[in-house]
Amino acid sequence: MIEAGQVKGYAVNADKISEFAPAIAPLSDTPRMSNLHLETWYGVFAPVKLPSEIAITLQNKLQTIIENPELAKSLAGQAISISRKPAKELPDFLA
Repeated sequence: MIEAGQVKGYAVNADKISEFAPAIAPLSDTPRMSNLHLETWYGVFAPVKLPSEIAITLQNKLQTIIENPELAKSLAGQAISISRKPAKELPDFLA
């Protein structure tokens, strides 16, 4: 809709230039919004005592899904990019 001139984009919800809207400034460039950080994230949680072989299998299956080109294409059509963080970073992120 932006490209068609039907709406005007004033900022993207990002802390850097978006690959999907490079001509629109990120919120971090807006003085009163520079500390605002909004994102949607998903995590997969399992029991603490999950056997390591099952955890490794789960991680590998999830990685296969994340690397699927069809998923990336579908999400890109919605201006969504995928970033993956290591599981070891999750506790600090949640805190």
